[in-house]
Amino acid sequence: MPAGRQGDPEAQSPLTPEAVALALPQSDQRRELIELMLVLEMVCRPIPVTLPASVQRWAEALQVDGRSLRLSRDLVGHSQALATADF
Repeated sequence: MPAGRQGDPEAQSPLTPEAVALALPQSDQRRELIELMLVLEMVCRPIPVTLPASVQRWAEALQVDGRSLRLSRDLVGHSQALATADF
């Protein structure tokens, strides 16, 4: 909730990708939001089964190129494999 406002955040309706697309007209803003979603996806362990598809749906709705999703996921997968190989 914004500062100075009271209320139950759980009572708020979730935003749809389409509503966010209207609120973020600049492609840089949309890309940054998807990058943040990817970072959050990367730190989730275990990754919920539905999370990658959800991020993909958001990227498509926000018209963010899917290549960055694939590259980021490949990089993370490789880094995780290297990190866990030492243990």
